[in-house]
Amino acid sequence: MNFDFEKKSLFVGIAAGFSVAILVLALIYLALQNQQLTTTNQELSKQLEMKKITDIPIKKAVIEDVKAVSEEAHIYEEFPKHDEVSIEHSQTKNETLEVQEAKPVTDENAPMYVKNKQAIKIDPNKKLIAIVIDDVGVHVENSRYSAEKLPKEITFSYLPYGRVTQELIKQETAKTREAMLHLPAEPISSIDPGPDALYAKMTTKQIQDVTNKNLDQVEQYIVGANNHMGSKFTASLEGMKPVLEIMDEHKLFFMDSFTTAKTQVKNAQAAVAPSLPLLTRNIFLDHKRTNEFITGQLAKAEKIADKRGYAIAIGHPHKITTEVLLKWVESLDKSKYQLVPITAMLDKNKIK
Repeated sequence: MNFDFEKKSLFVGIAAGFSVAILVLALIYLALQNQQLTTTNQELSKQLEMKKITDIPIKKAVIEDVKAVSEEAHIYEEFPKHDEVSIEHSQTKNETLEVQEAKPVTDENAPMYVKNKQAIKIDPNKKLIAIVIDDVGVHVENSRYSAEKLPKEITFSYLPYGRVTQELIKQETAKTREAMLHLPAEPISSIDPGPDALYAKMTTKQIQDVTNKNLDQVEQYIVGANNHMGSKFTASLEGMKPVLEIMDEHKLFFMDSFTTAKTQVKNAQAAVAPSLPLLTRNIFLDHKRTNEFITGQLAKAEKIADKRGYAIAIGHPHKITTEVLLKWVESLDKSKYQLVPITAMLDKNKIK
């Protein structure tokens, strides 16, 4: 009898010890999981640098009125996602026409898009393609890499709050590269477009103050401006009116980045600044960051240029975008396309 009692006691003790061991192991596992979550959160926090510009892929927006948008002009919100830089065709006419060379403008009263334009030679035998690199100045290494590698005919649009915006806008305009203001504006989503952004709920006075504050940081260097994000703000007619009035007063042009099919930019121009030069983006190059996709988008830009005589594409200072553009530029001499700065698009014979 005593033997049975002792035997049962032994089994109970073993079971209790086993339970304690399982509990200890579970606690160790939970501690490790918590440490892993903490590390993950820290990594995510680092990714939210760049003034709260969220690191997520660009999403295609819903186009509710298909007729309002041409087939080639897909709508995308600009959500910058920067990769790190490792610091490592024949002519359509047989006749050769005279190549025209733009002359520098010395008139101090000239518009900024004339005074600060790059003097280039336009080949009338070729279709014109302008490429604008948005978000320059925010990601330091990528922005510097693009500035170092890309030809000066590619225009840079600078976010005013970028860490190297002042450094690069002075450096690049000295090389005659054309510059634009990339004006932060409210998107449909909750993504933060950055400091000193324009919001649809703002009063006219607030919109004027914010627009002027952004302009003050880069005005002497630029030829025009385009919206950063802004799918909600550019859909506001009353919001866009004071913005375009200011652009007109400062003798700049405005380019609609076209991040929404509901854009009111043209209506605002007609209402308050009918003489303001206005451009519209045709193609986003790199919302998918692969060699094949960007190359395909450049081919789409070429097709638009074939049809219209010109095309405007927007890219970003991603390493892959820079590398694909360099390969594309190498092919231009033997092609029917000419890479031009953005002001070449202001030729009224080209804008339809």
